[in-house]
Amino acid sequence: MQEQTVTRRTFVLLGTMGLAAGLFGCGGKETNSQAAGSEPSTPKTAQKTPTIGGWEVNTEEPASVLTTEQQTVFENATKEYAGLEFKPACTLGTQVVAGVNYAFLCLGMPMTSDAAPGWYVVVVYKDLQNTCEITSTKQIDVNNPATTNEAAPEDLVGGWSVAPEVFDAKTSIPGDAATAFAKASEGYEGTPLSALALMGTQVVAGTNYRFLCASKPSTPDVNSQLYVADVYKDLKGAAEYTNVDSFDLLAYV
Repeated sequence: MQEQTVTRRTFVLLGTMGLAAGLFGCGGKETNSQAAGSEPSTPKTAQKTPTIGGWEVNTEEPASVLTTEQQTVFENATKEYAGLEFKPACTLGTQVVAGVNYAFLCLGMPMTSDAAPGWYVVVVYKDLQNTCEITSTKQIDVNNPATTNEAAPEDLVGGWSVAPEVFDAKTSIPGDAATAFAKASEGYEGTPLSALALMGTQVVAGTNYRFLCASKPSTPDVNSQLYVADVYKDLKGAAEYTNVDSFDLLAYV
């Protein structure tokens, strides 16, 4: 895992966010990482499939769904950045301080051939004079992303606010993965999910897909929440969620 942290300011958190509806994980196919979860709302019996290989990072360039303001902030912060070339997919959250912090989900592309690409949370600070800078970058380990089902949503985001519009983000998901996600969502009885990015795939007797997702707020005064969702597509094309866990944003900001 490649990680770079720049000295950060001491911020004063000004906001708290509402609670979102909980999600339940489903028992399913074996992968290289196992996350805690509760019983699914509709129990299923599934034969575990031996893992053939580990998770492979999806390196398809994401289609940015940033707002005009977010795009300007990101470009101003990265124009003189020396290191990885970051390709933003969406804004995971914002935090009001003496200015604003932005947490961008990005695909990090190495400038040299001896390094591997990966998915990152890139934090950008915009001060009151609109000066923007990267304050931290942290890679998401696709094999073992920071998740939990044992903490309340506010404990996973602190003073960060996940914008409700992130649920409707039209990110670029490869065709086969998008089809599998749509099929899995048809029979899912938990909180509706929107895929923000395909982080990786895993070849089994079929294919596992690992998505970073947002949930649809249950009411207008409740913020979206972030989740890691695993979808299994069998050799006949049938697909189902096998695990859904809350994404721990604070582990990356």
